[in-house]
Amino acid sequence: MARLNEVLGALLKDVVDARAAADKVSMEYLEQYKADPFLSLLPVPRVDVRDISLTLRFAFQGTVEAPDNAVASALNRTWLHELERDEFPRVVRELLARNSSIDERLLLDAAAAAAKGESIGDFGVLAFLAGDHRNMLSESVAFFLAAKKQLPAADARKLPNNRDLAARLRKILPKRLEAFLPTARRTLAAQRASSLTFDVAITGDELDGVAEGSVQELTLGITMDDLELDDSGNDGKVR
Repeated sequence: MARLNEVLGALLKDVVDARAAADKVSMEYLEQYKADPFLSLLPVPRVDVRDISLTLRFAFQGTVEAPDNAVASALNRTWLHELERDEFPRVVRELLARNSSIDERLLLDAAAAAAKGESIGDFGVLAFLAGDHRNMLSESVAFFLAAKKQLPAADARKLPNNRDLAARLRKILPKRLEAFLPTARRTLAAQRASSLTFDVAITGDELDGVAEGSVQELTLGITMDDLELDDSGNDGKVR
């Protein structure tokens, strides 16, 4: 049994390898033709395949999802980015006294430094999606306190002391978490969909035991232009 993505990748690699092998043979003939006064008058032989069509018959045998820790890691990064770029500056502005302010750049730099710190743990976004927001709330409060610590002392003193700040954050952040819920659900769905792999039967022996109605056909159309390098600027990018 094979993975569908591995099968398709191997097919495309074989096409590229075949094209490269043909070009290598053409280069060898080119040197011979250039060295011979008569052959040099003739075009160099070259296999020129412009289009390839491949039909793959297969049957789905099962799916393999990404482990929960990989999904949790992606969700963790998403919420951390929200805290760093949006939530920390926004909440700090709400907490400041009316005639106090902290430069926006300082807030973003402090949040970025906190995000890189080793003290930031797992927010528990999967548990949050299941209805338990306790860990996500406590870790988010910890992030705010770590970011405050990164501010210049004069600016940090404009905010409440850590005990009062944590208490106020526990009242403010639940609404922020609820606002994040749709984003978390979209991230979860996208992460699981993008990491999903399919086990397939592709050999004759494997397909013999599969009902005909369950056998799928996938046709790949490949144009050689898709495998050529873009010469503009000689940047080596595949177009």
